[in-house]
Amino acid sequence: MRTNIDKVFKDLETQGNQKRIDFNQKRGWTGPQYGLNLGQLRSYAKKHKQDHELACELVTSDNLDVLILSYMIMEPKQLSLLEIEAYLPSYPQLVDEYVHQVVSKTSHLKSLSLSWIYNQKENYRQAGWKGIVHLVETHSLGEDELNELLDKIYIELSDAKGATQFNMNHALAQIGIENETLRSRARTIATELAVYKEMKVARGCTSPYAIEWIDVILKKRSE
Repeated sequence: MRTNIDKVFKDLETQGNQKRIDFNQKRGWTGPQYGLNLGQLRSYAKKHKQDHELACELVTSDNLDVLILSYMIMEPKQLSLLEIEAYLPSYPQLVDEYVHQVVSKTSHLKSLSLSWIYNQKENYRQAGWKGIVHLVETHSLGEDELNELLDKIYIELSDAKGATQFNMNHALAQIGIENETLRSRARTIATELAVYKEMKVARGCTSPYAIEWIDVILKKRSE
């Protein structure tokens, strides 16, 4: 196993890119990294396929690229509930990737997400709302549960921080997109709170302002 781990580190190091390192540092990453983009990591992960034993060794690293790779080759269904929580990272980019690659593929997604959004720790709240987005997308929540989430979003969205705010706002938009019954309520909340309304985005990109986000996706689906 040690040889495999050493080879992984060496392989990733040879593919590193300084521009990507600079990009990650601008986004707040201060730890070790090699500077690979997600496409490069996905390509490398395909060579290993799912290798849970190796992933559980790599996930103890403090290297950004190694951590993302570990999520990609992990067998989520083999993780215990304690392991899922133990591996939850604190850096925002890693939190979303971990939920997407690992937590969303376990039977614990719903229970963890609905619990984490009430946690006092920022990375747990961010992870919880990222999980909620997955649950809304897959229609895994009942209308009463969605209404409770909208209540919480209405109260907390404006004061939420960073990636937690973005994921909470994404959940608001996704409810408006996926649930026709609650679309009007989601739009009313988005209009009143106006989070991201003034944010400028590059041409061709969708605004994170929930009203525009809902409208753009619904229009695309109708075409």
